[in-house]
Amino acid sequence: MTFTSDLDWIAKIGKWKVKGGRYTNTGADTGGDIDTGLGNILCAFVQKTGNGTTTDLPVLNETFPDLAGPYMAVISKAAEDGLWFAIEGQTYDPTVEAADDETLIIDQTSEGNLDFVIGQIVDSANGTVATDLQSVLRKVEGIFYTPVDSAVEAAAPAVNEAFPLAASQTGGITTLVTATKTFNFLAWGKKGGSI
Repeated sequence: MTFTSDLDWIAKIGKWKVKGGRYTNTGADTGGDIDTGLGNILCAFVQKTGNGTTTDLPVLNETFPDLAGPYMAVISKAAEDGLWFAIEGQTYDPTVEAADDETLIIDQTSEGNLDFVIGQIVDSANGTVATDLQSVLRKVEGIFYTPVDSAVEAAAPAVNEAFPLAASQTGGITTLVTATKTFNFLAWGKKGGSI
């Protein structure tokens, strides 16, 4: 009955250093600390793996941005395994990127023909990733996110959009969640919003 994690890959996306891998829960284990090998963690993500659906999503039990690495705590259902990745960057300066009532833009970078944005959806009960994200990316090609909490997430969130979004779309990205939560997100789009 041991929680273990492995580092499987390292990448550079624009100005970000990114590391990822797997975690394994055996027996009754419900999570543990992942050694990311990173310093200042701006944002991170976990995803359950396996051959069936789950009623409880794994979560990160940490405060982002600027988590002093290398460790981050994951909480999951007993004996469930998953994937993780974490993004290291410069210290977050809240005066640089604007925040609205629900969306906090932590950082952005570019790689190849794509722009990337990381941030948090805060207090989003059937909320939206609103104007900040849409204006930063111009045209959103995709998004995914991970709950940040002290217990597994019983209600799976969903993104209620068809991608890619039109460059002229207003109102942001609608996310469907059933309770007030905080989520880390990573969104991406092609530079200039063209296909």
